[in-house]
Amino acid sequence: MEILDLLEEIEELINTASTIPFSNRIVLDKDDIEEVLRKINVAIPEEIRRAKWIKEEKDQILIEAKKEAEEIIRAAQEEEARLINHAKFEENRVIEDARNIADNLVSENEITVLAENHCRNLVGDAERTAEEIKNGAYHYADEMLEELQYKLSDFLETINHNRTELVKFVKKEDE
Repeated sequence: MEILDLLEEIEELINTASTIPFSNRIVLDKDDIEEVLRKINVAIPEEIRRAKWIKEEKDQILIEAKKEAEEIIRAAQEEEARLINHAKFEENRVIEDARNIADNLVSENEITVLAENHCRNLVGDAERTAEEIKNGAYHYADEMLEELQYKLSDFLETINHNRTELVKFVKKEDE
């Protein structure tokens, strides 16, 4: 931090200056003080550029975090919809298979009873399978959202840290 070094240089000039006897006043070389002040005036724009760069970086991190969060949510929603559609398709296929088997077995009474039992079992299996697939889709979506939550939390910590550093930097500048 060039400005801090220059301020220390002014402090050193003050500390090493000659004192006027019987007073609290000191004698400073005007040229020395003016030279340090010129250097400070040159250095200030650089410090401001650094602070602006830090702010822009923070803004860019926020934008990227938001984009990534939106992409994770979109991907989770697409995966959830895909899994639910797949579960419905499987459910319909199993039910249709069960109906076809039942229709083929209707020819005799004993076979009909067996077919109806078998059909109920298939339908029950299909419903359980569909429920498992649906629950799996919801679980997957929940995991994706949990992962998003952790990433957003990490981004928020980074942003808070950068803001804290910026505030410290600005306080040092003000001193």
